[in-house]
Amino acid sequence: MNKIAPFIFGSFLLLLQAGAHGGSISFDPDGPGPKPPFQVTTFDWAPDNALAQKATPISFGVPRSFTLYAQGRLSNFEDASSSVITGTGLNTDYEITFQAGFGETALAIYSSSSDQVITFFSLNTASPVNFFRIYLDPAKDADKQTGDGYGNGILIMKGYATSNTTNFLLDLNPGTMDPKTEDLDQSPNGNDQPGYGAVSGSGAGTLRGVITWVNTDYVKVDLSTTILTMSFSTNHISPFQTIDPTGPATATAGVVGQIPNFGGAGVDGFNWVSGLNGPCQFGGTECDFLLSADAAMTFQTAPRPVRSIPTLGLTAVALLGMLLAGAAARRRLG
Repeated sequence: MNKIAPFIFGSFLLLLQAGAHGGSISFDPDGPGPKPPFQVTTFDWAPDNALAQKATPISFGVPRSFTLYAQGRLSNFEDASSSVITGTGLNTDYEITFQAGFGETALAIYSSSSDQVITFFSLNTASPVNFFRIYLDPAKDADKQTGDGYGNGILIMKGYATSNTTNFLLDLNPGTMDPKTEDLDQSPNGNDQPGYGAVSGSGAGTLRGVITWVNTDYVKVDLSTTILTMSFSTNHISPFQTIDPTGPATATAGVVGQIPNFGGAGVDGFNWVSGLNGPCQFGGTECDFLLSADAAMTFQTAPRPVRSIPTLGLTAVALLGMLLAGAAARRRLG
């Protein structure tokens, strides 16, 4: 796939942001069925898993490129006033899930004022991975622990990322200045990842993208006349405190098909630690960082520019006629 064209188109979309406006989309959860569509402004996703694949080790001041994979299950539809839209059948008659993957570049610095490592992330436009897909599935089988059930059902929307701005603050132990580690799985359901730890920290960011295709049975947007973009705001935390991680002990499908591979063997009594460097579980020196991600996606719309053939005014037509007549006369005289 030619990556230059999407990049140029994505940059063009960012220039259009001034002309774009926050908007709703018309959504029909039963597609060709009898239920009427309704207007949605925000997709509020439940907390789920994101995997920064081969994100460690990171050295201070040295850019590090890796691939971020993420998945989620829709919690609520929201209207323009940020109120939950009820009576839609969501998570009763069907579920909606997403899968995403894109390249990132990270740059880490040490903050002496807070004794934290601050890492800044941006979109890596050279990455061969860049996709965003949303599915509607009557089976309601998405499973956070195993990672199964996120990429099945009916594809209703897809696109790619155009920009990303994210930061993450890593907590350090006072005195040693080593990363603080805790149990990876601290969810109310109990620790299903025994022996696995995670570094401690939190972050937030915004991913922007363009929707390139919709299933018009479900998403009532005419992309031939409308540019549909998205703004994906996310909070990240480590370790997992409210939900089950798709960790190595339970993952079968992983995060978008990627099984987490941790480093930090033997650190602080853990077998492996999410977010620390190697040696990795399956060898090598590049390891993964598993994060709990809580996201909300809003939509923006803008009229698609229409190419038109330039038309000549009456004065221009008259001048053109005079020039043609003069040229014909010169030919006769010659």
